[in-house]
Amino acid sequence: WFLESGRLAARSIGEALERAGTGIEAVTSLLDFGCGCGRVIRHWRSLDGAVHGSDLDERAVAWCSANLPFSFSVNGLAPPLAHGDGSFELVYALSVLTHLPEELQLAWIDELRRVLRPGGRLVLSTHGARYRERLDPAELDTFGAGELVTRRGEIAGSNLCTTFHPPSW
Repeated sequence: WFLESGRLAARSIGEALERAGTGIEAVTSLLDFGCGCGRVIRHWRSLDGAVHGSDLDERAVAWCSANLPFSFSVNGLAPPLAHGDGSFELVYALSVLTHLPEELQLAWIDELRRVLRPGGRLVLSTHGARYRERLDPAELDTFGAGELVTRRGEIAGSNLCTTFHPPSW
């Protein structure tokens, strides 16, 4: 299931690019921000462009570096990344913002914008309206008011920290 979900995520990224008027095969440089153990990035082996991954988890980055033919780096819980301005044509962060409180999300969005080339594409996933059923009544009120709902923000960056994004946010 885990590997198949990575394949489906890679396909979804490619389809999003096609809807935006380009194809994944035309991408000359990409960053998988929050690459983890390579669930999605492993599916870019056929790309001619430069493929990079970055993650907070040093062990996952070490595994990726040893087992996948791309460039990897460790990032901190807060910016910056070890990449120059405008380094990437495509940046995606799947299931990253969902594990950060608002302050860190905003800082990372700014940082991802910095490393994205002008005219580049940024793909992010969130826990949006589809996740409303997971919220308690007080959280639903906050969500309904257009505010983020963050659980366990004190352990930001872990899977136990969960943030829900109302569409208006």
